[in-house]
Amino acid sequence: MSLVWKSSVQRKRSDMADQSRSEHLAMCKKRAIEVLSSGKPADAWASFVSDMSNHKATAEHIALGLGMQLLVAGQLSTVPKMQKFIEDFN
Repeated sequence: MSLVWKSSVQRKRSDMADQSRSEHLAMCKKRAIEVLSSGKPADAWASFVSDMSNHKATAEHIALGLGMQLLVAGQLSTVPKMQKFIEDFN
């Protein structure tokens, strides 16, 4: 018998993959909004994109590219703007 050790990151990704698309999206939004409470929209976006990439149903969401373009252009540089953008994902 062999025991398979999984790191916490591997377990987290595995748990994320087992969620439905809507459950995963809700979790991504929640975690990003928690990061956003620190007042750093770019960090919240990085968290959101990272989490979204961990589920096959959200990994290639078309609005992820749009969000990056808007962030670089300064259109998501405030907490309220970033929060609305993240909350409006579906």
